[in-house]
Amino acid sequence: MTIAPFTYAIIWLVLKLPAPKFDFKKVKEFDYLGTLTLCGGTTCFLLGLSWGGNTFPWNSAKVIAMLVTGPVLFVLFFFVELYAKDPLVFPSMLKSRTIVAILIAEFFYGANLLGLMYYVPQFFQLVFGDSATISGVGLLPMMLGLAIGNPVAGFVTSKFGISLWNAVAGAALEVLASGLMVRWNKDTSRAEAVILLIVLGIGQGAVMSGLLLSSQVAVPPPQIGVVTGLVIFAQTVGDIFGIAMFAAAYVNKLANSLVPLKLTPEQIETVLADVQKVKEFEPGLKERIVDVYADSMRNGWWLMFGCAVALLIASLCSRQHKFAAK
Repeated sequence: MTIAPFTYAIIWLVLKLPAPKFDFKKVKEFDYLGTLTLCGGTTCFLLGLSWGGNTFPWNSAKVIAMLVTGPVLFVLFFFVELYAKDPLVFPSMLKSRTIVAILIAEFFYGANLLGLMYYVPQFFQLVFGDSATISGVGLLPMMLGLAIGNPVAGFVTSKFGISLWNAVAGAALEVLASGLMVRWNKDTSRAEAVILLIVLGIGQGAVMSGLLLSSQVAVPPPQIGVVTGLVIFAQTVGDIFGIAMFAAAYVNKLANSLVPLKLTPEQIETVLADVQKVKEFEPGLKERIVDVYADSMRNGWWLMFGCAVALLIASLCSRQHKFAAK
């Protein structure tokens, strides 16, 4: 809230753009049906992910209807764009193996990125006893890795004119780090966590640069803005998918695993609602709850590993296009 007004003031004072001319023909030919199917598909898909396991059970009719309707509308959007006079997305992009593969890769990249960024601090609160603030600080090794991987990938692209292999190498690092995270349990050391997060961050930074640049060089210059927005959109949808699916992967197992500990329904609800409440239990019971929690989260780590593998496969299915000669 503090930064936004300064940003707005700078844009208002410094950024001078030519006033657009009103063109009724463009308004008439605007891709209303494409906008409706894309927005509708995204809304339905994300609502299904958000409702599932939270507002409604995953097998409820409302959740299933949203998760089915979303992809159906995405398919309709694809066909609408092929015949629209002024499409939101150029049909050539939807027919390009490179662009489609990158969009899929971006989806799983976002799922891995946000899924881990959201739940790693929760793991730190459980195993290391960190406060909510300190557990967030625990993500700094990942941020450090991102700060290393992204510029290094940019340098490689600038020096050798390649970008896709940055994404492939970064995805391989994500597979390695995410795979080793499956081993995490109540006895995991902080040193191991820091090292894995640095490796993970380097991979994520390389993927971030590699996929975006690969998509931009795969289209003509006038289409760069559109493909950039499309790539970011795919990652954003993946972000929400990663968070929702991680929760679905371990919360049900956690709830069932807490029952043998002879906790009351109220205590189970408290543990599920706020991980910090675990500290309030007696030492012996607290240790058993932490063990159950860490074991249940392994389902989420496996999911993140699967997303990293899908990211790597999709990156390999893409193709490197040549950068324009300087």
